[in-house]
Amino acid sequence: MTDDKTICAVCAWRKDCLKKFSFDTSGPVKCADYCRDLTLPADEADTETGRAR
Repeated sequence: MTDDKTICAVCAWRKDCLKKFSFDTSGPVKCADYCRDLTLPADEADTETGRAR
């Protein structure tokens, strides 16, 4: 399991997703199709977390 932020803005499928932004915002987003877009640069916080591992 990963610590990635599961949000539509960083999902690899965001262009073709039919579920985009249709999640209940009262809790964490649980999208079975989510996959982080690896073409986007990693956040600074993600980089620090990666170094600590």
